[in-house]
Amino acid sequence: MRKTKKTSLGLIAASLMALSLTAPAVVSAATATTTGDVTFTKPTNAVNPVNPTDPTKPVDPVDPTNPATGQTGALTLDVAPVLPFGTHEIESGSHTYALNADASKGSVNKNPYLQVSDRRGVANDGQAQGWNVTVQMSDFTAASGAKLAGASLAFKDATVKTATGDTSKAPAQQNIANLSSASSATTIFSAAKGQGLGTWLSVYDPANIELTVPTPGEGAYTSTLTWTMNEGPTA
Repeated sequence: MRKTKKTSLGLIAASLMALSLTAPAVVSAATATTTGDVTFTKPTNAVNPVNPTDPTKPVDPVDPTNPATGQTGALTLDVAPVLPFGTHEIESGSHTYALNADASKGSVNKNPYLQVSDRRGVANDGQAQGWNVTVQMSDFTAASGAKLAGASLAFKDATVKTATGDTSKAPAQQNIANLSSASSATTIFSAAKGQGLGTWLSVYDPANIELTVPTPGEGAYTSTLTWTMNEGPTA
């Protein structure tokens, strides 16, 4: 009996010693805090034109039929197209002419496009703010002062592309069926709220830009097109 009691006391002592060796020490935690910071400012430079067939590349050489506007800032219309409709013999009645892609009929524009850049960043709600581009035209007028009465332009079925691989939602091109000198500024390219951050292009097939002339007259006629970049998704 005495031997058993001594053995039991020995086991208890060994167990207590093991517990004292394995129990973690209690250490008071000490913490510190620091900060990280970053600042963004509005851009002041212009965005260069990019190639409408491959927007990941710059335009090289400079394309005079799709000239850079040189606009600077956070919201810019970077490129707007020149619209040459070529030389044609007078025909009776109203006729429609596509943008000229035949060098034998005068100046050509094989890849007419608009390019816009929204570098404003997101608003307080975490979304892009939206924008719109409008176009307005004057009469087609000759040096003599003669005008092409009732002349109108149509823009349709542009392809929207991004120059920078943006993950922002894409803006939308707007078809215009009958733009005349009597029309108010008309939306042709727009981004709704949450769309259009970065650099975007609206690229046309020349066949999808048309000039309709009800009553032609001899001479060279020119119209001035005014392209305007506006804040907000609607004009």
